[in-house]
Amino acid sequence: FLRRNNVTDLEFETEYRRYDFDWARKLYLSGFVKYEFNGQGEKTNKEIGSRTGIDFHNRHEIRWDFSYSPELIDDRDSRGNGSFIKKQFNKSSFEYRTDSSKPFYNRILVNYFKESQGGERYALKNSINWRPLERLAVGISAQYDHSNAWVIWQKERQFTSFESNEWRPDFTVSYFVSAKQQIKLSAQWVGIQAEEKRFYELEPSSKRLVERQRFDAISDDFAISSLAIQLRYQWEIAPLSELFFVYTLNGYQSLPNLQFDELLKSAYQNPSNEDLVLKLRYRFGT
Repeated sequence: FLRRNNVTDLEFETEYRRYDFDWARKLYLSGFVKYEFNGQGEKTNKEIGSRTGIDFHNRHEIRWDFSYSPELIDDRDSRGNGSFIKKQFNKSSFEYRTDSSKPFYNRILVNYFKESQGGERYALKNSINWRPLERLAVGISAQYDHSNAWVIWQKERQFTSFESNEWRPDFTVSYFVSAKQQIKLSAQWVGIQAEEKRFYELEPSSKRLVERQRFDAISDDFAISSLAIQLRYQWEIAPLSELFFVYTLNGYQSLPNLQFDELLKSAYQNPSNEDLVLKLRYRFGT
């Protein structure tokens, strides 16, 4: 992640903590205000919000956040074709975590926010980590996103809003053969289906996205499938000296009108690349 170098941002945050509850280890409440403008003086971020959390005695945790942003300027999503005004929106999230020191750990996250031109987006995520043995750890997570007004730049000053569905499953197995040897298998997949809904054009004079009729006869519908699988063996021969044996499969497909199972199958059966790498890193001297 690279921060921008042409903005000035101001942020104020205050936090209150309390520890003397009989029913909880800790409670905290914070509030924040953010203000940002770019080199042209355009207000690119204005936000006010709060964060609240409770840590219970059994080390389970609850977090919930809320923030509100009035109208602001987006100077990047048009890819250099002009800044435009994003409508006011709000964001909220709720998170629940169990004790991460236990063999079974669960994390549930719910997000909700308004899209830039109206409409809504929500996301549901559940992560499970299981350690049945001291040497074995299994991680499974799945995230589902839905939006009914996801606005994406197309070309020049033209934008399209989509109704979209997105899946992000993740699977990891890690096994320590010994204190110096590890075998790890990881698989990640992202599948997106998006159906065009509305069409917008950026008016430079008003800096607003104005709804228009379809620009051309070519549909903007799309579906994306991105898959990454890696199997890795790691052996620490000596301090700062290691042997790696890694197999990687990457698959990417962009095919409209496919179901999620077809998208996953297509990315796996038609990989963009497969690599088998043997790497030795050895430190000479002391």
